[in-house]
Amino acid sequence: NLTGSVFLPAFALALNATPVQVGMLAAIPFFANTSQFLGSYLVERFQRRKLLTTGFSFVSRCMWIPVVLLSFWKGDSSPQFALYGLLVLVLTSAILASFSGIAWLSWMAGLVPADIRGRFFGLRNSLLGVVTVSVTLAGSRFLDVLPNWFPGISQLRAFEILFSFAVVAGMISSYLLTKKPELPTNFSVNTQFKKIYRAPLKNPDFRRLIEFSMIRSFATNIAAPFFIVYMLEDLQLSYSTIGIFTILTSLADLVGMWIWGHLSDQIGNKPVIVLVTIVTTFLPVCWLLTGPNDLTVFLLIPIFNLTGGFMWAGYNLCTVNLLFRMVPEEGNSAYFAFWSVLNGFCAGIGALVGGVMAKNFDLLMALIPFSVDFGYKLLFLISAMVRIIPLFLVFKIRENYGMPFVKAISVLRNVKSWGSLMGFNAPLHFFLPNRSDQDQPSPYWPLWRNPAARSRH
Repeated sequence: NLTGSVFLPAFALALNATPVQVGMLAAIPFFANTSQFLGSYLVERFQRRKLLTTGFSFVSRCMWIPVVLLSFWKGDSSPQFALYGLLVLVLTSAILASFSGIAWLSWMAGLVPADIRGRFFGLRNSLLGVVTVSVTLAGSRFLDVLPNWFPGISQLRAFEILFSFAVVAGMISSYLLTKKPELPTNFSVNTQFKKIYRAPLKNPDFRRLIEFSMIRSFATNIAAPFFIVYMLEDLQLSYSTIGIFTILTSLADLVGMWIWGHLSDQIGNKPVIVLVTIVTTFLPVCWLLTGPNDLTVFLLIPIFNLTGGFMWAGYNLCTVNLLFRMVPEEGNSAYFAFWSVLNGFCAGIGALVGGVMAKNFDLLMALIPFSVDFGYKLLFLISAMVRIIPLFLVFKIRENYGMPFVKAISVLRNVKSWGSLMGFNAPLHFFLPNRSDQDQPSPYWPLWRNPAARSRH
């Protein structure tokens, strides 16, 4: 989190980055996902998911060491040189992280039982949300107070210290991953790779999901990198204030992962995806109401961040859950590769398009037949307009498990049903198995194994 979120675009602005460069920086991780086809090949060829995950994640995090050194060496005297070096190093780190990510997805698909994936990933992401809240609050506050503690010190020194902490934390994380069990090889490594990589494109359910998600990723990232830039430049907010808004998003995400995780296990993933897609489509339009005033800072932006965090938690969780349900055990990394590559490419294009638009606001405003100063708000409006397209595609997504959308909404509207959906002691449901006859518990997660399952192993 210290090398992303609010901190990376803020660091780029400290190096005098232009809107196009901010867009490039935001697009790099998405374009790096195109390398996941190679990552998928490595997974299927060597079947060493644990080794690939831990090895590539460790090297990826180490790439931030030269970022710190380059900033210290050239950040003040030649910020553009340091900025272009940052772009190259972030690209390298993102490519290595994409290799790690595809191996991790394939690894987790085998480790986590299907019947508790919603609760498991809801719990996991909620815990990550707690860490994000703590780190964002501490990091943003540190950026504001360090210049007061040491008058005359460059703002870049604060970023360098934060990134150094991130490297240490990343190394510890990679070490902890080595403590997890490896999956056994379930099929021959001589499997025909052409057949594996053709399978996702022949799966109609997967095609519907990926078409919807690709357009969604493009539309979202036209504006996504520039909300922080808008708050820093147009609203003149401090790092601490923006950090608080980010924390609100993380808290809403934490609660959302918990709630959507339970609901998706009960009503299915598609109803959740449809609902949150409708809400988040029009959320950027609400930012047109913001301005440099107290109403914006103390009411509007907090509401928007809470709503967005909660709704996007449902989208991120349930699209991945639905993907997990679609993929076969054999050759699943090819599905994950197509998912990451195509979504990443579209998201990267969206960020670049947003950056080019931000650089040419005057030209865009000349096309509008009336006089109004939109600025970055124009990106928010365009993003919302493009997000309307996936609304016509989301209903075509198919899921064999779960309720129809209309029925799910009627169930959610019934207050009495929430007791059975969430449980009277809902937090305990993270640790309780699904008492289903089709329960296929994983031997690697005995926490969820019921007595009947234990007797079978």
